[in-house]
Amino acid sequence: MVSDMELIPVLDIRHGVVVRGVAGKRECYRPIQSNLVESAAPCEVLTALEQFEPRHVYIADLDGIERDDTNLKTLSQMVSESTVKICVDSGVRSIEHVEQLLALGVSQVVLGLESLPSFDWLAELRTVIDAQRLIFSLDLRLGVPMQFQELTPLSIIERVVESGVIQLIVLDLAAVGVGQGIPTLPLCTAIRQQYPGVKLWTGGGVNSWDDVKHAASAGVDGVLVASALHDGRITAASRHSVNEH
Repeated sequence: MVSDMELIPVLDIRHGVVVRGVAGKRECYRPIQSNLVESAAPCEVLTALEQFEPRHVYIADLDGIERDDTNLKTLSQMVSESTVKICVDSGVRSIEHVEQLLALGVSQVVLGLESLPSFDWLAELRTVIDAQRLIFSLDLRLGVPMQFQELTPLSIIERVVESGVIQLIVLDLAAVGVGQGIPTLPLCTAIRQQYPGVKLWTGGGVNSWDDVKHAASAGVDGVLVASALHDGRITAASRHSVNEH
């Protein structure tokens, strides 16, 4: 049901400001222009997004992902100023980095396939970090895994679930910010059928509430959204209207 679907706002952060993601072409990302807020400052954008009453917010720390330069000060400020659960992908490649983020008060650390050192590392991480604090992100580009391309997306998920991770994101970066629908839904349906007990989020390409409905039909628990919120294609008022029906 759409009323049960979790809407998860996404903030891409680079050099201390929120930028707009477009098709995963990070060299083209620019500070956001939003109908919700005039500023691109992360805390102000996060405050503006709270009108959607999210339970979680997803932060992509691009400095951490691209340059191993985590925005610790910005993330700490966001955690301290918000009651929303904050999930962060900062390109973690060590157990110490995961522990550092959790110590800041981050609710969950996202383990992106793009940055994953190895599946053995993931299994080792699970021996010291509770599964509830971890989310694995299956990072794709045009349906192809961004690492370990000798494996199919489903076989990657199999390795991840075997390690004990129970929360998953399926994200095709080529669809981010394009607004042409979510291309990962057939894969999400297959994952849901094979692993009915996992928590499953997806995103990339959300344009309207119809896309959210399609995600719900695919068995997805939550949808990552950014551009459609800032452009006004999905509004807080429309969310309440959908929930009432």
